[in-house]
Amino acid sequence: MSRYSFSVEECDVENKEALREFRKLRDKWIDWLDDDEEHAIWQVLSDLVWNEVAFNTLASVADADPGSALNNPLILDA
Repeated sequence: MSRYSFSVEECDVENKEALREFRKLRDKWIDWLDDDEEHAIWQVLSDLVWNEVAFNTLASVADADPGSALNNPLILDA
């Protein structure tokens, strides 16, 4: 099953070989985003965002309560 609605021959481009090469590269890039078993990019981005959310949540809780254990220097170093 093709990811494209139109074949290369049906596309209105002058350089059909360049379009074929682009589609081949695009398919590889999409596979990197979703299907790579060990290094899928979306998983890395998702982990990065959730780590940022967790850090910002803890930081805002610590800022709201200066007496909180979250302000302990050992925890801050970690």
